[in-house]
Amino acid sequence: MWTVGVAVSGNANGLSLESWMQLGDQQRAEVRRRAHAELAAAGAHMVVDSAATMVDVVDQFNRGLRSGLLP
Repeated sequence: MWTVGVAVSGNANGLSLESWMQLGDQQRAEVRRRAHAELAAAGAHMVVDSAATMVDVVDQFNRGLRSGLLP
């Protein structure tokens, strides 16, 4: 089974949308970096910022499967 971690709009960033919006650009970048690293270390095959990109992720996984790649 392929797994996807959702770093920014998921629980990994630990912030509400309101709190996220109050952060400056550098703070957001750091939270994003930490969330990506945490999810990758936990074994996610791919880490994205938002579930809004899932169609692209599924397409990538399907291309991999057609090429014989397995998780």
